[in-house]
Amino acid sequence: IPSSKKFVWAHDQMHLAAYELIPPNKRAAIHLLVGSRIYMNTTSDESLYNLIFDIVNNMNLGSELIITQDQRDEVAQLNLVAGKKAVVSSSFKNAASYFMAGIRFLSEDCWKCNYKPSMILHQAASEALFVSGNFETLKDIIHAQLKNANCLDDKLHAYYCQVRFLYASSNVKEAMEKSLSILAELGETFIEATPDLIYRKVVS
Repeated sequence: IPSSKKFVWAHDQMHLAAYELIPPNKRAAIHLLVGSRIYMNTTSDESLYNLIFDIVNNMNLGSELIITQDQRDEVAQLNLVAGKKAVVSSSFKNAASYFMAGIRFLSEDCWKCNYKPSMILHQAASEALFVSGNFETLKDIIHAQLKNANCLDDKLHAYYCQVRFLYASSNVKEAMEKSLSILAELGETFIEATPDLIYRKVVS
């Protein structure tokens, strides 16, 4: 059925039936081809933004065939764009999926050779994971940021997410302890403010 200069399936079952005709061992290649063709035919930032989900969804399904690291880094950035667009529509679970897909496209030594894009992706992922309630994955992403951050400024966002996560998990005392240690790292000390004292005041 034609729709806004493109064709859409009349029914999901027809779409599924047609998809089932594609041999499973060829599906990744077809997805990658479709995503790449759409991407190459985008003529402006606006058209890329409008089609980003179609591009990224197909490329991600063909990820195993994207071999060169330059190409993988490029797809990682496309996932970042898709994730940010999902955040705008408050689709945080989908946003987290895009950000995590982007992280998987990064190289093992991404923190050394591609530091800033890697940090941006991890920061975006940690925010979306927190809002969507995926705390188990969030802990791993926070750990990666704190382990690889090369300055205190880049640690602050991870610390912020870590404290919020602890508080949301009802670990109020641990959140207080972490907050005090962060403040100490920033050069602020509170002689009379112990975690137990603050905790008692918060819960009283």
